[in-house]
Amino acid sequence: MNKISLVMIVKNEERCLDRCLKSIRGTVDEIIIVDTGSTDKTLDIAKKHGANIYHLEWNHDFAKARNYAISKATGDWLLSLDADEYLRKNYRATLQNHIQKGQRIGKIKITSKFENEDGAVQEAQVFISRFFPKGVQYTGKIHEQLNTHLPRVNMNIEVLHDGYYKTDKTERNISILKEELKITPKDSYYLYQLGKEYRNRKEYKRALCLFELSYNYVNKREGYYYSVVVEYLNTLIKLKKYKKGIQFIKAEEKAMGKHPDFYFSKGTLLLEYYSSLPSATYENINEIEKAFLKCLQIGDTNQYESVRGTGSFLAAYNLGILYELCGTIKKAKFYYQSATKQGYQPAKERMKSLC
Repeated sequence: MNKISLVMIVKNEERCLDRCLKSIRGTVDEIIIVDTGSTDKTLDIAKKHGANIYHLEWNHDFAKARNYAISKATGDWLLSLDADEYLRKNYRATLQNHIQKGQRIGKIKITSKFENEDGAVQEAQVFISRFFPKGVQYTGKIHEQLNTHLPRVNMNIEVLHDGYYKTDKTERNISILKEELKITPKDSYYLYQLGKEYRNRKEYKRALCLFELSYNYVNKREGYYYSVVVEYLNTLIKLKKYKKGIQFIKAEEKAMGKHPDFYFSKGTLLLEYYSSLPSATYENINEIEKAFLKCLQIGDTNQYESVRGTGSFLAAYNLGILYELCGTIKKAKFYYQSATKQGYQPAKERMKSLC
C-alpha cells in the first residue's frame, strides 16, 4: 500500500488545527507541518497529533513554504491542506483508488463558508489540485499552483473551509499580490485575485479596474476565465453600472452557457436595473424570469467555481421574489416552497408572509 503524507504550512492556527488533524486520522500515514512563526498553542496541538514539525522563516512566499514541507515528506503521495480546512469524512479508500489509476493530480472539492457583502452567509465550491505524487512542486508566491503537466481529475472528496468567514486576510494578500504584479503587471490571474481582495474590502471601483484588466489579458482557455467574467459582472452590479453590464452580458452569454453563477448575476442585474426604472414591462419581467429559470435548468455545478445555490435554491428564491412583486402569488409560493425544501431559511420566512 502506498504511503500518504499530509503536508501543511501553519502559523498561529490554534483555533482550527485540532479540528483539521482530527479529520485526517486514518486517511494519511504521516503528518508534515512547517511552522512559520507561531506564538500560540499551534505547535502543542501539532505534537499531540504526532506531527513531524519543521520550522521556516516566513518570507511572503507560499510556494517556497509548501515546497519545503514537500521536501520533508516521506510518502509516495501527498495531500495538501490548510489548517482552516477539514475533511468531511475518512477518504483513505478514495485516495488509494486514485493512486491505483496512475500518475494524475487529484482535484478535491473545497467548500468555503463566507459572508457576502450584504451579510448573508453563503458557500462557494471549487475543485482544487491537492493530491499529487511526490516530486511535484508548487509555483507562485500567493495563490500558488502545482507546476506539472500531469492530467488533473476531480475526486469524490470534500473539504470544508471557513478561513475567510469573519476573517480579514486582505492586507496580507494585497501586499504580496502587488509585489508580484510589479514583476508581471499583465498577469491576468494576479489581477483577478487582487480585484477579489478589493471587492472583499468593498472598494468596488478599484476592484472593477482590476477585473477589467484581468478580463482584457486572460486567455479564454484558462480555468478561472469564467470566474473573472462573473466577478466583473457582479462588481458592475454593485456600482449600478447596469447598461454596461447588459452589454457585457451580451458579449459573454454564448461562452457562459453552462455557468449558473453567470445567469444568476444576469437575473440579479436585470432585476435591479428594471426596478430602478419608472415602470417595468412584460418583456423586462420575461428577461429576468428566463435568467433565473436558466439557472435551474443548468443546476448547481462542479465544473466551475460556483456559489452553492445559484443553480438551485437561490435561483428559486429569486423567482419567488419576482413573482411576488408581479402579484403572481401561486408561482411565488411554488418557488419559495422549492427553496424551503432545500433548507433555505429566507424562503421559509417569505412563505410565512404570504400565508
